[in-house]
Amino acid sequence: MRALVAGAARQIVPPALLNRLLVLGHRLKLIRLKRIWEGEYAHFNDVPAAGPAWSSAAYRKEAVEDAQAILTTTRDTPPGGVADQNGSLLGLLATVLRRAHGGRLRILSVGGGPGTGYAHLSRALGTVDGVEYHAVELPWACEEGARLFCDDPRIRFHESLPDDLRDVDLVYASGVLELFDDWAGALRAFCGYRPRYVLLTNVPCGHFRPYATELRLLPGSRIPMWFLNVNDIVDVMTKHGYELVFRTLLERAYNQDNFRDAARLPGGHPSALLFERS
Repeated sequence: MRALVAGAARQIVPPALLNRLLVLGHRLKLIRLKRIWEGEYAHFNDVPAAGPAWSSAAYRKEAVEDAQAILTTTRDTPPGGVADQNGSLLGLLATVLRRAHGGRLRILSVGGGPGTGYAHLSRALGTVDGVEYHAVELPWACEEGARLFCDDPRIRFHESLPDDLRDVDLVYASGVLELFDDWAGALRAFCGYRPRYVLLTNVPCGHFRPYATELRLLPGSRIPMWFLNVNDIVDVMTKHGYELVFRTLLERAYNQDNFRDAARLPGGHPSALLFERS
């Protein structure tokens, strides 16, 4: 399990939600074109990957500043203040689970930057008392996150999936699954923790044949990723004892007019998928 994610994290695990990155990209004036994906490839390894990707200096700087801004906003706004749609789904589910568990909640989050996901959750919950949050991220994000949250023992950072983590209530991954070459292996690793729920958000999936493409969101980088078949995702989860209990299309729509009609996301929208252990 550790080897699977450790190997992938060095190259492809994003240090923040893709939806959040798009906001950052507009702020950095990185997004000048409506299209962020290019090409259809049979396999992940066929994509001509290039550049520093999620470890670029510009992105690292902006991701840290963004996490700091969220923390400041958290202190200045009431519980349930403005959050992105992915963060709202996490906050809603975490609220219900924490109440059901007598105020205790253990979350394993894959991706999410230097504590960005945790900051959103803190804003949604108002207080994170009783929450134990484990974030799996790139080394630089773990280092920056540990610095940002040095006085908060409720969040812990890991450079790979922890082997000794028990009693996980929720595994949360946003804008991550499609960035693993072995995306099914990543799902199996998530299920290995036997959480009550697995929440996947910002997943580019539909009822098409899976294919790989290159993400051209950061200057000088070409990042390989999958467009997945939703039934394939459900099949993997079902085999490991999980049932799809909720699916929705997220609000943000993306331009894929450079792709075949049959290869496009439904209405241009990625999905959020919630699985419950049977």
